[in-house]
Amino acid sequence: MRVACVYALSDLNIETWAQACLRFSPQISIRNPNILFVEIGKCRSIYSEASFLARVQVLLRRFQVNARIAIDSDLPRALARARFDCENVDALPVQALMDFGDPFGLDPKGRKSMEKMILALERLGIRTISDFKHIPASHLSSRFGKQALYSRQLLEDASHLPWPGWVPSATYEEKLDLLPSEHCQDLEPLLFVAKNVLDRLFSRLRGTYLQADRIEFEVKVERTSLTRKPKRKWSFEFISPQRSTSGFLPILRERLNSDLSADPLEGAVVELMCRVPLFSRSQNAQRHFFSHRDEFEDQMSSFFGQMEEYLGKGQVFWAGMTEERFPEMSWLKTKTLKSQTVSLNKIVPMRPTRLFRAPIPISVLENRLQIRGRIYKALQWSQVERISVGWLDDQKPRNYYRVLLEAGPSLWVFSDPEHHYFVHGYFE
Repeated sequence: MRVACVYALSDLNIETWAQACLRFSPQISIRNPNILFVEIGKCRSIYSEASFLARVQVLLRRFQVNARIAIDSDLPRALARARFDCENVDALPVQALMDFGDPFGLDPKGRKSMEKMILALERLGIRTISDFKHIPASHLSSRFGKQALYSRQLLEDASHLPWPGWVPSATYEEKLDLLPSEHCQDLEPLLFVAKNVLDRLFSRLRGTYLQADRIEFEVKVERTSLTRKPKRKWSFEFISPQRSTSGFLPILRERLNSDLSADPLEGAVVELMCRVPLFSRSQNAQRHFFSHRDEFEDQMSSFFGQMEEYLGKGQVFWAGMTEERFPEMSWLKTKTLKSQTVSLNKIVPMRPTRLFRAPIPISVLENRLQIRGRIYKALQWSQVERISVGWLDDQKPRNYYRVLLEAGPSLWVFSDPEHHYFVHGYFE
């Protein structure tokens, strides 16, 4: 086990921060109001500890949070090292026993006992965890109470400690109150501060494997005696879901540029809010290491959104093919890409998905097939498909059948003119 503890030194919404950290590991626990635990030991094949620290630092800057991070073999050790900013557990002050006795802060009565125990240890001259370890374990309970013995046990091994469950919030909303020096009224400064809100929002969506199907963007302007519209709100519905700030920001620029040119803001913007009321499941949360397909899809989603803003609502759409022969009737408008909604369950392909390197001889007797000494019962034989492309080379034609078995996958069987049967592959 390798546990990372993020100990925030500034104010933050720990729930939203934890959602963004779900990209690193599904095993997350929080301790309100400013402590986050992430189990990263099982994710070493995806990223190293150094890579994790670098990526967490990026998220901290994105959420404008100052924090200390420590990684250790169990949760109490990581918490104590992050709280006291210490590399060596033995060098921790004796006050760190509070983190070993109650790492999640769920036992107020136990914490009072721990405070009394720590005060007694300090009076005896015990200042560090190293000094505490020199006390025989047999003397701890009688001299300092059960909390001392429990802390000692967790100090030696806390890998078995159960973590409290945490369920991510189902609402996605980010709000930013601008400082007086950040108040803006023009488009470019407004987009600059909006990027911070969008970065946080899309980080949370990415952490929970989601993508935005609709986004609501709202600004609040400074109130004066001439202000008629203190709030302005825009709603965006996408033909292709958005998964990144870089994809949505050009769409936002197009809409704001059009609307604010016709109806400018009546004052400086003092507050921004962005909300995702409608979202859907994304294919993946991690970028593909060897392919740029994700980046291409993000660029195309942004392009479709910009085209819809430029041409008008409903002018950009997916085209679904129909069976009509006339060109003007051969397609129709659909809300989603048809290939994304097609169900492939119980659909058998025309050719087998697995082919053997060489056909395997089999014996066929009525509705039973003998393959390498094993008997299989055939429920149904398809119509014959004759393949004779090698007739110029005097190759024998083959009659192919798709055979449905009582147990097991369907087989691709053929026979030659001498009525010898072979199995050439199977359908998964």
